[in-house]
Amino acid sequence: MPISENERIAALISRKEALEARIQRLKARDANVDRKARSRALLLLGVAVEKHLQAQPAAMGLIRQMLLQHLKGREQAAVASYLFETRTEHQQAGGGAS
Repeated sequence: MPISENERIAALISRKEALEARIQRLKARDANVDRKARSRALLLLGVAVEKHLQAQPAAMGLIRQMLLQHLKGREQAAVASYLFETRTEHQQAGGGAS
């Protein structure tokens, strides 16, 4: 029995919706890959800054200035508490620079 034109249209619409859903999933996957790559790059940048501060503590002033200029208050506090307070406590406890 031949397929009616309405059934054919419905099948094509269904196929189109399935393809659009697949496209959205692929775009989301690409966004996840991009986000993971950016997160990794930022993590490595943080490691480089931390090592630079360990080697050259005088650079803390410049890092603080960058934080004040480019981050919001809560963000500044999060970074500063890690880079400056945690590091200072570690050094005072006798850990020194590693």
